[in-house]
Amino acid sequence: MYKFKKNIWLWTAVDRESKELLGYEVGTRETKYFEKLSIKISHIEPKKYASDRYEAYNLIDPKKRLIGKAHTYTVERMNRLLRHYLARFRRKTYCWSKSLSMINDSVLLFIHRKSLSSIPL
Repeated sequence: MYKFKKNIWLWTAVDRESKELLGYEVGTRETKYFEKLSIKISHIEPKKYASDRYEAYNLIDPKKRLIGKAHTYTVERMNRLLRHYLARFRRKTYCWSKSLSMINDSVLLFIHRKSLSSIPL
């Protein structure tokens, strides 16, 4: 059992054209979790990255980075779908997770049920 002292964050990488989830990482808002996600998707060579201005994204090459809401609509759509289908991700809810493994399992089941990725179970 994991006692949450900080808010849990779901880091996602989404292909803008296919809308496929390329990878995700569950953790806090710390940069090390973005680095873990980066390692998971390192086999992909994207032309551009779209992000907000959060400091963790400064690790991305500035020449390949697009900043702003106009560029992040695909990942925001994925976040909206997660909040819609999984109660534990809603902003105000009575449903919450007591373990990181349950969050991971919920995300994997959601992805495969909705056929949003080829990430293996």
